[in-house]
Amino acid sequence: MATAAGLTALDFGSEIGGSTRIPAHFNGLYGHKATWRSIPLIGHVPGGPGVGRWGEIDLVCAGAQVREARDLVPVLRATAGPPERDGGFLERRMRFGLEVVRRIRGRVGPGFAVGIKLNSADFHRGGFTEDESQAVLAALAHEGVDLIEVSGSSYESMAMSGSAAPSTRAREAYFLQYARTVRTLVGDIPLAVTGGFRTGDAMQRAVQDGECDVVGIGRPTITTPDAARLVLEGRAEALTAHQVRYGMRTLLGRIADLKVLDGVLDISRHTDQIHRLGKGLRPDPHRGSLATTIAMVRRNGRTSFRAERGGS
Repeated sequence: MATAAGLTALDFGSEIGGSTRIPAHFNGLYGHKATWRSIPLIGHVPGGPGVGRWGEIDLVCAGAQVREARDLVPVLRATAGPPERDGGFLERRMRFGLEVVRRIRGRVGPGFAVGIKLNSADFHRGGFTEDESQAVLAALAHEGVDLIEVSGSSYESMAMSGSAAPSTRAREAYFLQYARTVRTLVGDIPLAVTGGFRTGDAMQRAVQDGECDVVGIGRPTITTPDAARLVLEGRAEALTAHQVRYGMRTLLGRIADLKVLDGVLDISRHTDQIHRLGKGLRPDPHRGSLATTIAMVRRNGRTSFRAERGGS
C-alpha cells in the first residue's frame, strides 16, 4: 500500500467488513471505517454497480488509512459531510489543499518557497472539472504560494502518455490554452506549465507571450536527464520522448483497446527508466515492449492491464 510504503501521507479504500482496517493492521497503519455515506464516494475507483455519481453502492463506506492515529481527525474534518446537489462539494474538496498550504507556510515562514501542482481536469466521471480547478486557483492566489504548476489528467489519461491527437501534439503544450484562461486568476504568481513541450522555440514562445513563466519537461528528461541544459545551451532544437508500441496490432485490436495498451506500455517503460536512474544506471532508450511488459507484470501483477486500478 502506498501509505505503508511512505509514498503518501494517507489514502482511502472501500470498506464493509474490514477491507481497510485489516490491511492497515498488518502494515502498521491506522484504519478507520467511516459512518456510511459520511464521506462521499465520488471518484472512487473502481466504481460500484448501478448508475449515477454515487454508483448506488450499498453498504460500502469510505475507509481512511493513515500512519498516525492523530492524522485521522484532520482527514475526517476535510472529507466528511454530505455532497452538494451537483455532487461536487467543491469547498470541501479544495479545503484539504488549502489547509496543507497554510500549515506549510506557517511552519516554514515567508522566506521559503512553496509551490503547488494542480490538474486542469482529471477526466474521470465525478472528477475535477476545469471550472472547479479555476475556483481552486482563485483561492490559492490568496494563500501566498510562490509557484502554481498547471498540468492535467491522471496516469490513466492518454493525454499525458503521449497518445494525444496529432493536432494536440502539434501545439506541443497540452495545457497552455487552460493556462491562458487562468492567468488573471493567479495574479503575479509565477505559473508553470508541464506537458508536451518538445522544442526550444515553443518553450521560448510560451514564456515570451506571457502564457507561462516556467516550462516543465517530463518524459524527455527520463531518457535524457540533461534535456533542459541541452535546450538552454542551444545544443538540441527538439527533445525526443522515446515511445514504443505493441506489435501484432491487428490481432490485439480485436481483443483490447490498442490506445490503452500503448499508453500503459509507454508509462511502464518510462517507469523502468526511472528505476534504472535510481540504481545509478544510464537510461536504456532501446528497451522494447517485451522487456517492459515482463517488468510491468512482475511489478504490478494482474492489475497491470486494468483500465482503472482500485482502492488502497
